[in-house]
Amino acid sequence: MLQLRLQSLILIATTIIPLTACERSEGSSLLNEISKPITSSGIPTQIPTAALDEVLRYFQALNSALDSGDISELISGKFDRCGCLVISKNIAEIYKTSNLLGGDYLVRDIAPLRIGADAIAMKVLVTRTEVLKINRESGSVESWPVKEIATNFALTKTDGGWLITGSSVG
Repeated sequence: MLQLRLQSLILIATTIIPLTACERSEGSSLLNEISKPITSSGIPTQIPTAALDEVLRYFQALNSALDSGDISELISGKFDRCGCLVISKNIAEIYKTSNLLGGDYLVRDIAPLRIGADAIAMKVLVTRTEVLKINRESGSVESWPVKEIATNFALTKTDGGWLITGSSVG
């Protein structure tokens, strides 16, 4: 676990240091708010920063829910239209009897699929780190291995910014 955290810190440092040298309008506005290590092999400049931020907010909310069992940020209405809320129900069900350790979603790559003035589609590759599911009553531990996941996100521009309006396994 310590080695994973150390690797994560190195990844964060090598990603954030180059980004902080950019003007605020060129980098993600979430850099100081991300609580989990989120890295990218390259930030696509064709995708508006606000759209990228929306996807990063989703993974931040997901990581927070996995850490605490609190799904309120996921079901706050912000992600209702994306079809990615099934996982929130699963997390809530798991936390009735168990706790989860690990399972952070690390963004590895973002690639534009379609870019329009009012709609964007992007493929996001994430690595979910190993998860330990610990039953609070029996103490039994179930291990879920590291998993690579590709998800396609559709975003639509609204008056208030960009909203995730669809997601599918990519």
